[in-house]
Amino acid sequence: MSQISKYLPGNVMHLASRQLLGASAGVPHAVLARSSLLELAGLASAGLLLSLPALPLIDGGRFRWVTPAAGAAIVLLTLGAVRMTAGALTARILGRHLLFLLTASLIFTVLLVLLTPVADRTLPWTAACGTYAAAWLAGFVTPGAPAGLGVREAVLVLLLENHAAEQHLLPAVVLSRVVSALGDTIFFGAAAWAGWRERVGRPSPSTRRSPRFESVKSNRLHERSPGLPAGSRRNRGEPGGTRGRLRGSSAVRYLDGAFRTMHLATAKLRNPETGIAQRSVSCVPR
Repeated sequence: MSQISKYLPGNVMHLASRQLLGASAGVPHAVLARSSLLELAGLASAGLLLSLPALPLIDGGRFRWVTPAAGAAIVLLTLGAVRMTAGALTARILGRHLLFLLTASLIFTVLLVLLTPVADRTLPWTAACGTYAAAWLAGFVTPGAPAGLGVREAVLVLLLENHAAEQHLLPAVVLSRVVSALGDTIFFGAAAWAGWRERVGRPSPSTRRSPRFESVKSNRLHERSPGLPAGSRRNRGEPGGTRGRLRGSSAVRYLDGAFRTMHLATAKLRNPETGIAQRSVSCVPR
């Protein structure tokens, strides 16, 4: 939800809105601030790592050792070092940042290749990906540029003007920005739709699997079935319970009433001295 705010002037509104949305959901401000700082560090690290293949375009003699194999080895070694020092979770988060930025770089590279005639395709695809990552990083760290608008495009043109024709490069740069904005809009719409379904009581499939939803669902089921023990599988709404398999059908309503009545009848027939329920239990229809 908050990511769309990065298109507002300042390049910090998405962080501020994330802080407000998280605090309204009950998340402490300190936790939100730490997560934002870790995200910024992870994205910047991913941008630096994926920018390595662009170094030969700046100085081919000094950085000729930066080959695709060397870049891949540096990325893998970095992930291993992060895993050993900061833990597996931090390494997975960095890996996802790398995957996100690599996907965006490949999209730009594909657009550039499609718009360039076969005879003019002299730029290695790894260098194109690295150039996009470097331009993305420049826009990411520039204060005041909303979503790096203008900065990313300027760096792309500056680094690739001697390696791609202007009539092919400029459309690829513009289309890559359009694809990026379209992706942010789609994710914002999906998040807004999921939030609306949760507010009206019809959660989305991803929300159904969240621990918060399971807790709310368990509380609601316990309110509807006060005659059952709080820890029973049916009362928690787990898949193994009757309500979890047939929730919403007429069979659920009938079985719910029958089981509840039988449970109450069993409780009334318990022997007050031994606390053991008698064998004969009659279920009276409600």
